Amino acid sequence: MSLSIAPYKHRKLTIPFLIIIILIGTYLLVQTFNSGLGIIAPANKYLLKQTSQLNSSFVRRAILVFYPTNQEAHYLSEIRWLYRSWIEMMKYESKNWRTDLIIYTERYSLSFQQLGCIVNEIRKNETEPPRCRIFLYLRISNRKINSVTNHQTIFVDTNKKELFNINIPRSTLLYRHLSTYGYIDSVNIIAEGYPTFKYYDFILKTDIDVFITKQFAKFIPFVHSGLLVGRGGYSSDFNNRRLARIARDMNWTHQGIPNIGSTWYGSPYIAQRIATLTLDAMLHLYNNEFARAEREQKLGTLLWPDWHYGVLSMYGTHLAVNHLLISEKLNVTKADQLLDQSTTNPDQFDLEKNNRLHLHCWHTEKKFSKFQFKLGQYNQIHPRTLLNDSSAQAYAMRMALESGLMSLEELGQRLRDISNSHPTTRQNDIDNNDYTPRLHQPLTSLILRGLLVFFPQSQEQEYLPELLWFYRSWLEMMQQEPFIWRTDLIIYTEKYTLPLQQLGCIYNRIRINKGELPQCRVFPYQTLDFRNGTDEIDKTNMYLYQQFDKNRSMALMEYTKKYPYIDSINIIAECYPSFAMYDYILRTDIDVFLTKNFGHFVPHKDTLLVGKGGYSTAFSARRLTRIAKDMNWMYANITNIGSTWYGPPHIAQRIANFSLEAVLHLSMNEFTLPERQGRLGDVLWPEWHFGVLSMYGTHLAVNHLIVAENIHIGLATTLLDQNTDTKDLYDIEKNNHLHLHCWHTFEPFSKSLFKEGRYNHINPSTLMNDTSASGYAMRLALESRLMSFGGLRQALLTSKALPNS
Repeated sequence: MSLSIAPYKHRKLTIPFLIIIILIGTYLLVQTFNSGLGIIAPANKYLLKQTSQLNSSFVRRAILVFYPTNQEAHYLSEIRWLYRSWIEMMKYESKNWRTDLIIYTERYSLSFQQLGCIVNEIRKNETEPPRCRIFLYLRISNRKINSVTNHQTIFVDTNKKELFNINIPRSTLLYRHLSTYGYIDSVNIIAEGYPTFKYYDFILKTDIDVFITKQFAKFIPFVHSGLLVGRGGYSSDFNNRRLARIARDMNWTHQGIPNIGSTWYGSPYIAQRIATLTLDAMLHLYNNEFARAEREQKLGTLLWPDWHYGVLSMYGTHLAVNHLLISEKLNVTKADQLLDQSTTNPDQFDLEKNNRLHLHCWHTEKKFSKFQFKLGQYNQIHPRTLLNDSSAQAYAMRMALESGLMSLEELGQRLRDISNSHPTTRQNDIDNNDYTPRLHQPLTSLILRGLLVFFPQSQEQEYLPELLWFYRSWLEMMQQEPFIWRTDLIIYTEKYTLPLQQLGCIYNRIRINKGELPQCRVFPYQTLDFRNGTDEIDKTNMYLYQQFDKNRSMALMEYTKKYPYIDSINIIAECYPSFAMYDYILRTDIDVFLTKNFGHFVPHKDTLLVGKGGYSTAFSARRLTRIAKDMNWMYANITNIGSTWYGPPHIAQRIANFSLEAVLHLSMNEFTLPERQGRLGDVLWPEWHFGVLSMYGTHLAVNHLIVAENIHIGLATTLLDQNTDTKDLYDIEKNNHLHLHCWHTFEPFSKSLFKEGRYNHINPSTLMNDTSASGYAMRLALESRLMSFGGLRQALLTSKALPNS
């Protein structure tokens, strides 16, 4: 018996163990499958809720729809209830948030005028009240092609061409092949209308038979550079396999995510990118995957749901999203429990508990049905009876009924009432823990900007290549800048050398008016290590625009004599009269490149953006906190504040002054003589290092001033001081990188290898289509080396010249 009992005991233990293993394996497979198919996780994973911190931030959103004016009798009721739900939502929105309704249509009809909509006006700034904005858009079916000239009409208003980026060859193909497809314009407005909505933080691309819920007032996507997509209903096993095969035929990648909805909520850039590829996919599908009878819709719904021409735009979006998820690593997430939710759900608690942001009228005869509404089947219901019914069904019903009972003028008045309740100036109640960087583009304002750098003339051979590529990037940026903006390059240096003269830089002259063309300006500045404390700093006839603090100057000479970066801060503290007249300054090093995006964006008027630093560790953060207490300074607990600042001059000067005070305190009290003399090298890096003394000083200054003087700081860690070795072709554009900084690297682009001539064999013309940070930096650096000083100067002279001048 003993021989048979032992195996039995093992079996008793083995069987449960195997069951556990199988269950765990099954769970992991399901999780992997769900992840691969983009199945939704809890809603809060993808949403950032409105908090007191977020509530005080200015968030700009836009709801984007296409409206077929020629079918107004059919669709006006839908635009009315969308408009009504938009107003309802804004009652619960932060007073600092702005959500515009943007309608792309062919006529500024009387209906839109009565609704208070404005025409062809881009949002000017963050504080402008919420608006209904009409942009005149010529739908694809009306883009006629002249049979003689082969010229296509593509604009409603040829005086407003800048509002749309139209790919003419594609527009021609869309007209020839897809002009009868009913939903083409809902995608095309996103592809072509980017100039009208790129200034928003988030957009909602949607149809018009929808309702915006109160929850939309409280949530934005968790990832600023991401996009949520709603619920689709087109997928079947057959078309999933077919679309995967089509992706291979197109040499596109395919993630395998099904049922991607027509509603998108998130980054304007990502939405435009998806729309562009969706159009390409639709053209491919039209030409290769649908027979003529299908394209002419003679089959009706015979092949639904496996393959149906009526959802061509959904198939196109499916291919585009599945490709971009892999090829460009775009952050796209299915939010099929948040967007495109049913209007028939009677659950009283569903909207609130599940954060439904957006309701969509699906094809149904159940309440709420858009078809039954248009037939007048709900006319006997009074909307007041639905006030206490919080279900999706009742919310949609009430919004639709109220929008029908109210006149267009009354709806317009509701919008004006909402607008009047929003502050038109920025409120001075920003939470000290909110450092989200905010940008805007005041297109019609004359903006003055100054780029401030210190150039060590005594080391001209080492640093001249950097100054030249920075100069070249300044010229490149100004090609994208609004014509009425002015951005000067301001160089502080010891001598007005021949290279600076050859570059066309003017000497010791401040900007005297706003209309003056952009200039390279050189101001004399004596470095701290060459001051003797008496005579030199008294030569004020030369240093007209410099304010000397003799006592601090002498102390800095003594304690920072061996520190090479002190002058980069001191120019901001001492030379304020030379840059006080600018709206914004960029204080930066010279081993940098301005991107084209810098030509588009400025910070909010009272905010200074700081770039990306790399000095903080847990040890240094604790030590700096203790030092702030020793100095009786406040502390806001932010770290890794970069060396680049972009914002109002007075805030920059304030930070510079306090930074110098902190630098002196640190030098005298927190570093030994061997450390100050550089004898330790980088032995103590990254915990505590004299080489980043100015970073520690700025850290203390900014943290103190945020609390003590309520200055507004934006941590622009994805905008400023970005790497020059990134190979992503879309990174600069999609993430609004304004400024690239040469970090220590041997990957291209490396400033060290450039100076050694390692890139001399590269022809910059081969990089014209390389839009990555690496390609952009490489091209401009090589061009700056190949161009003569006179060539660079001539490019400056023509940068803002009138066409006939």
